[in-house]
Amino acid sequence: MSQTPPGTYGTVVTTFVLCSVRDPAALLREISRVLKSGGRYILIEHGASPEEHIHRWQTRLSSFHRRLFGCSLCVSIPTLLDKTPLHVEQYWEGYLNGLPRIGGYVYCAVLVQE
Repeated sequence: MSQTPPGTYGTVVTTFVLCSVRDPAALLREISRVLKSGGRYILIEHGASPEEHIHRWQTRLSSFHRRLFGCSLCVSIPTLLDKTPLHVEQYWEGYLNGLPRIGGYVYCAVLVQE
């Protein structure tokens, strides 16, 4: 997207991307750069569980999980969102039914470029 002019897009959607890139903060800065004023960034991500005993297992299995699936179980999505210049408009987090708790903690959000 670095060749995309600033303020080009009205909406950017990612699904399970922030857990997969080497520098998710840089990706969020780039998304902010290419969004129009009032544009929205919609995301769904799995990430670090707030339960300490689940998070410990996520940490133990993270390198194996990254090699197997290409993503990290330990990304702190709330920390990333706190550092972005985008405004959080809607937010939800919780376990998805039917998935193991170790990989089933999901974050959904709509952020707005002001």
